[in-house]
Amino acid sequence: DDEDNQDGVYLDLNVADGVGWGVPVALGGGYHFMRMEGMYTNNMGDDVAYQYHNIRAAMPGTNPLITMDTSIEVDLGIINITEGTNIEVKMNVAEWYRNPNLWDLNVLYTVLMPNYDAQIMMFENGQTVFSLGAVTGNGQ
Repeated sequence: DDEDNQDGVYLDLNVADGVGWGVPVALGGGYHFMRMEGMYTNNMGDDVAYQYHNIRAAMPGTNPLITMDTSIEVDLGIINITEGTNIEVKMNVAEWYRNPNLWDLNVLYTVLMPNYDAQIMMFENGQTVFSLGAVTGNGQ
């Protein structure tokens, strides 16, 4: 959430992959919630790079900066956790692109961080992405 997603406080995330997970201060600072990048074939048959970066929604250029916390709370139900418990959290990647908002990569494929509406759509789609998988180990 916004309370924990503060700019520059998680040093390991600043250089985690050579790029870092930080968000520019002009977009509210803090860190990405998620980044997916890859290639897709657009409706013209061209291979195109996409960057699906999920951050807090921000309206650049507003003063003060208008933001909305778009972190996702995941409720996996009640789980009995003891020493040695393993919890599998599943992510259905397709849900990021279809529920409730059908994502059109021909329109929304890059420069999504400063796109307030795209960030809201990611937040809405993210509500159905995660589920509980197997819970194994001691006490299960």
